[in-house]
Amino acid sequence: MDMELENEIRKVLRRYHKKKWIAGAIVILDIAFFVYLYVFKLNTDVCIWAFGNMGAFFMQAFIFIGYMAIAIGAGLLIAFTNMEMQKILFETCDPFLYEACILRTRQIFFKDRVKCNLAVSRYYQGNIEKAYATLMEIRPGKLKKEFLINYYLILSAVYFEKGMGDKVPELEKTCKRRMANNKKGQKLFWYLCASNNLQRAIVNKDYEAAFKFLNEAEEQRTKYNYRIYKLFYCYYSALIYMGVGDKKSAKWNLDYVIQTGNCLSVKEKAEEMRKSMEESEI
Repeated sequence: MDMELENEIRKVLRRYHKKKWIAGAIVILDIAFFVYLYVFKLNTDVCIWAFGNMGAFFMQAFIFIGYMAIAIGAGLLIAFTNMEMQKILFETCDPFLYEACILRTRQIFFKDRVKCNLAVSRYYQGNIEKAYATLMEIRPGKLKKEFLINYYLILSAVYFEKGMGDKVPELEKTCKRRMANNKKGQKLFWYLCASNNLQRAIVNKDYEAAFKFLNEAEEQRTKYNYRIYKLFYCYYSALIYMGVGDKKSAKWNLDYVIQTGNCLSVKEKAEEMRKSMEESEI
């Protein structure tokens, strides 16, 4: 590991742990003061004498709501901190830094979620075998929502890469059973189906269907408009344009992937395609 990457890891983790400790301290102090106030300081009889039963009730309710609001604020800080970590992959497009940071956070709980994130990072590095090995260690029953759909998305993509596409329909059936209970789950499931149908259409050289499934996947994906989604949209658009002979549009999409793909393996694929196109024109 080079020194530049090591320094970047330390910088990211300093910010990450600092915000986590601040959020944890806020929650602990919030609970401690809440217990102290109610157990030792708040005289209910005095409140009733001063404000009446209803006034005392509202005063206690407002105190409780205030403490809950502080705790919720700390929870949101933790959520935003986790989101910042995810942006290393989805916005900065550096799966190597993302993997290194995950491995050093030493998560005690939700180990299957951690492994799912590692599998995602390794897939985007282009390390298909390591991604597959990590996926095989995961217990899907322990995953929910975005983690579960990422598991099925990456495993499906790995199966296509390894020439095992015949196993994907069974994955889709299992995913449908797991995610059919709520509206968000159904939307994530249809995103999986559109993504897999896109892969099948490209393999079958059915580019009209591929373009349809590409746009369906774009419509169904999650609300976050991260750069990584646009990169893959452009890459698959380039494959489709190449398939129908529109080299100009293919070049434009490939150039975007090359310029902004950072450390993603899809950037290397785009560079190879671009080089092959240039050589064919000589």
